Amino acid sequence: MSEPFPAPDPRFALSQNGGGSQAQLRRWVYTLLITVTAAMCAGRQLNAQRLWQPGIDTWPGAEPQSSPTFGSNDRARWATVRALVDKGTYAIGRRTELPPFGELSTLPVQSLQLGRILGYFPVGGFLGPTPLPPPVYRDEGIVFEDGWTSIDKVLNPHTKEFLSTKPQLLPTVVAGEYWLLKRAFGWTFAEHRWELVRIILFTINWLPMVIYLVLLSRMVERWGTTDWGRLFVVAAGCFGTFLTSFITVFNNHTMAAFAILFAIYPILLKTPAKAGAMYWRFALSGFFTGWAVTNEFPAAAFGAGLFLMLVRRAPVATLLCFVPAALVPIAALVLTDYWASGEWIPVYAKFGTIWYNFAGAYWARPKGIDAGLDSPPEYAFHLLIGHHGIFSLSPVFLLSLAGIGHALARPSTTPRVQRALAVLTLALTVIVLVFYLQQTKNYTYGGWTAGPRWFFWLIPLWLLTMIPAADYLSRKRWLRGAGYLLLAFSVMSASYPTWNPWRHPWIYDWLTYVGVKKY
Repeated sequence: MSEPFPAPDPRFALSQNGGGSQAQLRRWVYTLLITVTAAMCAGRQLNAQRLWQPGIDTWPGAEPQSSPTFGSNDRARWATVRALVDKGTYAIGRRTELPPFGELSTLPVQSLQLGRILGYFPVGGFLGPTPLPPPVYRDEGIVFEDGWTSIDKVLNPHTKEFLSTKPQLLPTVVAGEYWLLKRAFGWTFAEHRWELVRIILFTINWLPMVIYLVLLSRMVERWGTTDWGRLFVVAAGCFGTFLTSFITVFNNHTMAAFAILFAIYPILLKTPAKAGAMYWRFALSGFFTGWAVTNEFPAAAFGAGLFLMLVRRAPVATLLCFVPAALVPIAALVLTDYWASGEWIPVYAKFGTIWYNFAGAYWARPKGIDAGLDSPPEYAFHLLIGHHGIFSLSPVFLLSLAGIGHALARPSTTPRVQRALAVLTLALTVIVLVFYLQQTKNYTYGGWTAGPRWFFWLIPLWLLTMIPAADYLSRKRWLRGAGYLLLAFSVMSASYPTWNPWRHPWIYDWLTYVGVKKY
């Protein structure tokens, strides 16, 4: 059986920059950086709490409950988890249409419904023809409770049940952990929300992040050629991306980013010595590729690209292990979405239909940045170098472009694996950018979010392709200074929304402050 990739060419043997002691020192620094990052994120998770901000939030009539959940996006997922375990259903609420004359004890409802029947409505004490008032209904359920409200919901027109707009597989998996904690300790979200949220976030966000950083440092150590370049890339991974910004919320973006690295690590870093090891590595890679796709659908392009890379080198292992393993989470996603809605077309694909545009729905008349009012050129500008720009908020990724350019322009000095990864990363970046530029109904930049969250799953690929550029910067002091500046602005952008990642980026707030841009 052929190996997935040939053994490293001696020309590309990694310099230890002074021997084993220097390599050991780098590993100590990696450990130090990862420890600091892990402790920082753990502290933020332990203190996770939504803060009400004057000028942004509308203070409710009564004092709101304190909550470890932050916005509609994560609350819709938490509501599904709670509904699955506590009520045995994916429905997070229900709408009840009131009878023609309403509840007998409610006089305003009676008059309102009578006006609907007669085509008149009492105005100023006189009956006169007016537009019919909307139907009267009562909404109730988890998603309407204080601390659980969310605009990210749809109404099933057949069952009158509210569902989360989010894919159902991830909440289903997390519901399994909630079920175990409930059985073991008797905890429920009604009485132990803080304990449950913190433990679950530790499991699904913090622990995978630590593993992700460890694996990232190993790949950087293997592929880098200078001390400064290696340490720079690992520092960027620890502090300069939005993955740490979103570590305090239940979201799909960090999941997908971690899964991308978990998918490439088993097959790109090492060449398996035995066929059995190759099968296991390909199966692991396939599973995490499928998991990435279930959390970010454009990651299907990543799966296709990785499949093409592998099937050329090891067709048997790819077809027998990689492909079936990738289909497992994808099949689970299809099934859970069907169980939730009773339809094979997932609810998130029904945007613009009655599922989203029900009476009283936020998405029937979205406001502010959610309205998507920018023209295509404006949207492209702000998505790349504007207020939600990939390269304006995280300018360190300009080095990723330089690294990709180096790999493509100088193939004779770049190992084959890194060239293949550079080609794949460039293709994916272009594909995802074009995909979202074509979504004219979703020119929203991801809504209220600290950065371009739809691109977060590409972060590990951008970090790895950055390595040659970081090594080049180590040559001269002024180049290193430029690298420090790029990293500093990236860290600042990632740190700006520390209290809540469902807030606008600093560039957006600055443009609003000076009156240049306001939605």
